[in-house]
Amino acid sequence: AIIAEDERRAAALCQPYDPITGQGCTGERVPVWLDEARELQVYIPSSMTAHSAVVRECIAEDRSLESKVFVHEFDEAVVEFNRLRIRHDFEFWAATCCQLEDQMTAQLCPLILRPPQRISLASLERQRIASGRIREVELKYRQYGSTTMKNAYAFWLQHVVWLGTNAYLISLEQGASARIRLRYERIADHLPDWHGSVTLAGVAQAPNTKRCIEDDALVSIASVRNPQGPSGDTTQIALISEAGKMQSGEVQDANRLMTNIMSQVPLSERTAVMMESTAERSGAYFRRMVEKARKGESAFNLTFVSWLCDPKHTTTTYDVQAIAERCTSEGTLEHRCWNEGCSLAQVAWAVEKRGEYDEEWEFFQEFPLTPAAAFQYGAGRVFSPALVNRARETAKNGLRGRLTGASEVGAESLAGINFEQSARGPVTIWRVPSPSLLV
Repeated sequence: AIIAEDERRAAALCQPYDPITGQGCTGERVPVWLDEARELQVYIPSSMTAHSAVVRECIAEDRSLESKVFVHEFDEAVVEFNRLRIRHDFEFWAATCCQLEDQMTAQLCPLILRPPQRISLASLERQRIASGRIREVELKYRQYGSTTMKNAYAFWLQHVVWLGTNAYLISLEQGASARIRLRYERIADHLPDWHGSVTLAGVAQAPNTKRCIEDDALVSIASVRNPQGPSGDTTQIALISEAGKMQSGEVQDANRLMTNIMSQVPLSERTAVMMESTAERSGAYFRRMVEKARKGESAFNLTFVSWLCDPKHTTTTYDVQAIAERCTSEGTLEHRCWNEGCSLAQVAWAVEKRGEYDEEWEFFQEFPLTPAAAFQYGAGRVFSPALVNRARETAKNGLRGRLTGASEVGAESLAGINFEQSARGPVTIWRVPSPSLLV
């Protein structure tokens, strides 16, 4: 039974995908023939039909695009068709217009979305199409290309879909933000001629900002180590990468950074705030954002991107029968992975990969099976993760702040103790011992 189910799961990982024809792409799509010989069929986003009478006629009359134009105008008609399509079809735009450096070969290649990137995109596009406003917090596994895809998506929104909008690219360090914008600039430098130019130029006295000459849009960078950086501007698009590593304190201030960003982004259409990260033990702010989104207590939609959707995380060198038998043994890593939907090849990969980590919780932090699993593992754990999760469902937030005394040092520091409330204070009180403590 396990082996039969494994065949189904393995097949689900290898669905056909072609962003040029639209096969396997996200969103609602309709088929259109390009040529009279009916050899070139593409599946386009249904939203295109509202913007082209020719496309509507092709679909309604079951005719090709070629049949609607003169023979000598067909090539030009295809170009115009593609120019319209890239405004509605990010996956087609990424495959035909977006050139990025391959990390393995260092060569420029088109951005062909992988399965986890398509899951992430589907969530963003559902929000954009439904309301024109995107508020996304994404909890993910390590190194699937989330920032790469969202960086390209921000470019697409800014220069293809929402012309004239401003963007911020934000990461933990200024250098990391600069590298994200470097890839952004590389997209602009290698657009095909039929797309139209996007020319980025420096802005006087604003070294962290560049301006697009064609549509007067701004793209800026900032970091959590300079939370005051993004202030005083109007921003429509914000990408926050590695949010799980961002802390609130003297060196970093994730709360202040996000407060500044959200105050700049209007509560209107044509706006997007995308926050993504792997779970990190140090990232209390990101964890709170994930939990609030999960409970529906914030304006953000939560998307969890699991490594289970990625065919890359499989292996062919394993004993099928031995792994299958281990999947039936409760308490084993194999049993846990199988119950969460892994194929046997993924189970074998997880067992092998787990061997590279000192503690099991470290593996599950990088490659979580569920959103809860991403945060529930840690060194020195005392209580059962299941019991902790149950407690979190009914836990109430405590008062956060700092304790002060008559003096900062010496015996008097223990006299006149008061509690000053502060969202970024180092002390949390769940039960106040005396009302007189609060000031």
